Amino acid sequence: MKYLPNKLREMYERELRLMRVTELGERYINEIDVLRGYFILADFFTDPSSNTEIESMLVGVRDANLLSSAILRQVVSLGKKMKYTQDIDICATLFFGLVKNHAFLDGNKRVAMLTLLYQLNKYNYFPKASPEDFEHLVLAVAANELRVKYEWVWEKEANKEDREVQVIASMLRKMTEKKDHSFHLTITSREFIDVLTKANVLCEIKNSKLRLTNTTMNLQGEEVVWKYALDFGGDTRPLGPKTVREALQALQIYDQYPSYKNIMEGREPFYQLIADFEQPFRRLKDE
Repeated sequence: MKYLPNKLREMYERELRLMRVTELGERYINEIDVLRGYFILADFFTDPSSNTEIESMLVGVRDANLLSSAILRQVVSLGKKMKYTQDIDICATLFFGLVKNHAFLDGNKRVAMLTLLYQLNKYNYFPKASPEDFEHLVLAVAANELRVKYEWVWEKEANKEDREVQVIASMLRKMTEKKDHSFHLTITSREFIDVLTKANVLCEIKNSKLRLTNTTMNLQGEEVVWKYALDFGGDTRPLGPKTVREALQALQIYDQYPSYKNIMEGREPFYQLIADFEQPFRRLKDE
């Protein structure tokens, strides 16, 4: 979270200090994960450097107990037996809790969908349905319309105690596919500029372009200047691996890193997820 603007970072750190964090183990999402996603959403949509619409957002936790209640849904047990053992079911019940509990002052549907996408990715499930299909699922849960919007699934789950969660889980199985790898490696413009600055590259933003200059010395002790420019969509907008590689190669510094993973150290996957689903996230503000 080091790349958050000062004001948002101060708010995040204050909320974090007040937060009671549930220790559930690495398999599960906890309050910090959701809080991180929430503040990254705020950063993305209020980013003044973006060349897209800038929003105002009322940022803050409305009720930390309601957030913890949603988190604990993942580990509900019946006697000594866990109620949810399948990854998709765990995603579905947390998603349901986040949509319904309204733990934040603003952006509850957004953070519920972002957390769902993040948790699915964590379990190596990737969307094969459209972003709009995920948006419709969020809206159906929020409006208590699962029975109407997904009637065929609702009837199939007629005998289930937690019918809403099972309908969501059934839809998620249709809307995703399992893959054997995690996030595609991406980095935000802000993170990339930080990497380059540490490598003594001059970074300038002009006319929606990120202009880069690297000065090196050749074997004769003479200065050699390498320049490269790429499209700049805003500090919070992600850059793909190919773009980053091409820039580093053009600047003659790619070989300074042992691997691409080293370049990506500290990356924040939430930004890429938001960018991939940007229009549904925008619409969820007002729906």
